[in-house]
Amino acid sequence: MNRLPAYDAENPDGMLLWFAEMAKRDLLFHPDDDPANIVSIADGSHTFTSSEAATLRGVIASMFENHGDGVYDAAHPIFMRAIGLPLDS
Repeated sequence: MNRLPAYDAENPDGMLLWFAEMAKRDLLFHPDDDPANIVSIADGSHTFTSSEAATLRGVIASMFENHGDGVYDAAHPIFMRAIGLPLDS
């Protein structure tokens, strides 16, 4: 089974939906971070396989190529919810 959600670049809400699904699957990471470097706090194991990390690099690169800093705007509310903070007013 593929642990990574599909990214629908054609959907105007595709980035938001992708980040939300990553959070739902407990796989959320900051788009500036290399997914190959994400590790479990509990045991230090890598969160993503090499293949998954390569796929994730491609997804994030595509997002930045097509939306620039809009990637952060899409990710922001998902990160805020994931860490239990309210959205900015």
